[in-house]
Amino acid sequence: MSFDSLIRQLGEETGTGLSLSETGTCGVIFGDNEVDFEEYDGRLFIYASIGPCEGREDLFAAALAANHLGADTGFAALGIDTTHGVFTLSRVLEGDIDYQRFQYALVAFVEALQDWKTRLIEAPPSPAAETASSNDFANVTSFMQV
Repeated sequence: MSFDSLIRQLGEETGTGLSLSETGTCGVIFGDNEVDFEEYDGRLFIYASIGPCEGREDLFAAALAANHLGADTGFAALGIDTTHGVFTLSRVLEGDIDYQRFQYALVAFVEALQDWKTRLIEAPPSPAAETASSNDFANVTSFMQV
């Protein structure tokens, strides 16, 4: 099934007239979660902004652990959009997939997105993260051997 067909079927299921634009993009809001779709080079990119990453270095290790084998991300990937200074969640679908698989992937994505938004909001930055400098390599170099 084409990615545009999947998006159109999602629109039918939700009672909206969804389709990919001429440039292959579409945005959908699920509750409080804005999710963007972009078809490019035979792939469907699903991505969303989670929230600001500045001063949230305390979440970097948790994000990396969550990314490991998609364990805590709904098989998506956490990242940082350095242009906008936000944590992101993204997933790439490729190949011929049916609507049920697409729906499963989308539900897992939106649930992971909401979970990470909640973590970001409910877990205030640690004092160490607020005062840490991006050029402070003291902790890193203490265990390095050259």
